[in-house]
Amino acid sequence: MKIQSYHSAERALTAASETLVSIISASKSQPFHIALSGGTSIYQLFHLWVSKYKESIPWSRLRFYWVNEACVPPSSPDSHYGNAEKILFIPLGISNANIHRIFGEEVPEMEAKRYSEIIKWELPGCSPLPRFDCCILELGGHGEIASISSNETELITNPNLYAVTRHPFNAHTHITMTGTTLLKSRNLLVTAVGSEKHDIIKHLVTGDSETPAAQLLKRSPKATIFTDYPIEK
Repeated sequence: MKIQSYHSAERALTAASETLVSIISASKSQPFHIALSGGTSIYQLFHLWVSKYKESIPWSRLRFYWVNEACVPPSSPDSHYGNAEKILFIPLGISNANIHRIFGEEVPEMEAKRYSEIIKWELPGCSPLPRFDCCILELGGHGEIASISSNETELITNPNLYAVTRHPFNAHTHITMTGTTLLKSRNLLVTAVGSEKHDIIKHLVTGDSETPAAQLLKRSPKATIFTDYPIEK
């Protein structure tokens, strides 16, 4: 795990975007398989991609998947896919054929199994453990990662690709990528911007955090956190 600190949220998100551009440029994967999450800073990232990276990212080469999704229809303001469609896909003209969404409106347990099979079919690698080229995540304000919270840390080592979980801070059930799948990814880019994330980053820096994010990210040499928390050099 690496933590990169910047003077503002905008600089941190720009650095995350530039890192993604470099990863895609260096990758030999055709197509490039990327999994997206939801969250305020992720949607800020999408706006940034549309405004400044329309030409520098080869969008038609990318295949889009989800790290996690609320079990709601796409019309819901809580739908990660629904937000990505409005903010990212429609403005960039991304083909529906390149988008593999989680059907949040379906029965969660059945959808987690269906989506796991889609991932096995679409992604390269050994079928039980397919490998994403990159996962984009937001660090939760309570140390969540994906939709893995402190009351369900067993999902960090769950052998399934995706699992059903209940968000501890709202009423939604979620479908989430497990820690096993996340750790298999070639790259993990994690946004952690805003003052509400500073305590979480502070404890990650000092190494005294036992949050789900800390438990997972410290095991991944491919994880980079982009933050506006001022880390002393």
